Amino acid sequence: MNTILYLDTISPELEQVMIDSCPEHLSLKFLNPTVGTKGNLVEADYLLVSGYQVTADTIDQAPNLKMIQRTGVGYERVDVEHAASRNIPVCLVGEANSDSVAELIVMHILALYRKLIILDSATRRKEWHPMTYKCCSYEIKGKTLGIVGAGRIGRALARKLSGFCLNGVIYHNRHRLADEQERELGMRYCELDELMKTADIISVNTPLTNQSANLINKSLIDSMKPNAILINTSRGPTIDNFALADALRNNKILGAGLDVFIKEPITPEDPLIGLDNVVLTPHIGAATIDCYRTSCMSSMENISRMHAGEQPLWIVN
Repeated sequence: MNTILYLDTISPELEQVMIDSCPEHLSLKFLNPTVGTKGNLVEADYLLVSGYQVTADTIDQAPNLKMIQRTGVGYERVDVEHAASRNIPVCLVGEANSDSVAELIVMHILALYRKLIILDSATRRKEWHPMTYKCCSYEIKGKTLGIVGAGRIGRALARKLSGFCLNGVIYHNRHRLADEQERELGMRYCELDELMKTADIISVNTPLTNQSANLINKSLIDSMKPNAILINTSRGPTIDNFALADALRNNKILGAGLDVFIKEPITPEDPLIGLDNVVLTPHIGAATIDCYRTSCMSSMENISRMHAGEQPLWIVN
């Protein structure tokens, strides 16, 4: 029986969800188990990985390896080139985490627009501020949404915010969507510099590549509207965080919501810590039990496709 080896260390509850999702024709083992069976790289036919760093050495320790399956959509922690040199596909989970991440973006938007973190903290201190922030609090209604990266998450966000009566949705993507998709989603393509100048709400959803590193640079941040907010749930290095911190510190923009950082876990030296016009979360975009179950099932289904001799889905190399 072929063996799937899960590399990350997770809670017993999450480990059991993964065990329950494994098909009977495959054996699931864990590098560092809590309730499951212990395994090792030498016996692994398939690697299943969430945040674990899969280096060339990791890959080479698995002589029988046929496939590396991510439980998410990022792949910067996997040595994709080395896997390709051994004809090992690296695969993602497609749309499994789109809803959870898109909902987190909506949460960040509302938290910034309604000063949720500030007012929650003040109310717990028994301070009463029903009117204090009225002049700098906003509705989503009537605003222009700008989506940087119109992949699965960006499109899910457009759908979720369609009920908020937006003024419009503009987007920038490496490849323009088909006309039919643009009409369905009510999205208009534009260049990145136009989007940054025009949008009230900007959501960065692009994967981290050599081309997208520092994509949102100081010049683009400086071009944003004074009442604009910037949300990043993609990867930390896609934004110049020092330029962003400067803009926030000097109130050049209204606020920012970040779920990803240049260094994770976030360090005390991060320039965004301590600013009250930023909402920070610890890379929890896909961290819901609903998303986890879907990701586990999608991962197992994709491994089963490979095991059956079919072409797996969502190959990145």
